Amino acid sequence: MDDLDARLESRCQPLGSTVECIDDEFETRHAGADTLDALDSLLVALREREALKERKRGTFYRKSAAFLHFHEDPAGIFADLKIDGLFQRFRVSTPEEQEGVLRKVDEVLGAPAKK
Repeated sequence: MDDLDARLESRCQPLGSTVECIDDEFETRHAGADTLDALDSLLVALREREALKERKRGTFYRKSAAFLHFHEDPAGIFADLKIDGLFQRFRVSTPEEQEGVLRKVDEVLGAPAKK
């Protein structure tokens, strides 16, 4: 296990097919266009949720509050999802992780509401 893996393991916990990252000691940045291109199928699925509005590409709001956005760092691509008023970070680098975060979004919204 290299140093990055050790640090990632200390901040992230498995959550089904996603990883929930508790603290953010890594320098991250909002996902750029290339990263969002890689998440296109996830973005399409999120746009189907009636309760969400995409104010700018990859940034979703629920009513007037920020709800979900994406980051990239050396460990991969992550979604910050607001749960109970606080953002929690979930890894979304693989299709399985993306499916897991969609299930979590639907859980937070209360039901899989699609347009």
